[in-house]
Amino acid sequence: LDRYILPLFPLAFALGLWACRGLRPVRTLAVAGLVVTAAFSVAGTHDSVTLERAIWRMDAHALRLGISPRDLDGGAGWTRYHRAGMGKQVELAPFAIVSWWVDVDRRTSSRYIVSTEVVGYYRVVAHRTVDQWLRSKPLDLYLLELSPPGS
Repeated sequence: LDRYILPLFPLAFALGLWACRGLRPVRTLAVAGLVVTAAFSVAGTHDSVTLERAIWRMDAHALRLGISPRDLDGGAGWTRYHRAGMGKQVELAPFAIVSWWVDVDRRTSSRYIVSTEVVGYYRVVAHRTVDQWLRSKPLDLYLLELSPPGS
């Protein structure tokens, strides 16, 4: 679920509870629903923040490795925050994966990307796992380098 909508679920249940304030059986069910939804909302928000923190840490790791910010697609949040409106547009590397945030600005060549899976013509440079409350197993996070055929 979207990280912006998720925290609104408990509010929606509270409004539903208020609307049914005169109905006893519905009220009990609504309170139970509110508690479950609030717990799910808190866990989902935690997972979203945890994933974004892990992505930004992977981006910082890439910069420490000497990767240029103009070559790094560090995810929508990082790339839009650090690269939007900065200088001239950059030409995409051949065979690079193009995300919507890269396509809009063209401020990164996408020679390096941060991803939750290994994709296309990319090879793994770094790997970390992210523990989340709502996932039964850790989520993999990769820093990938473009490695087109014949290189």
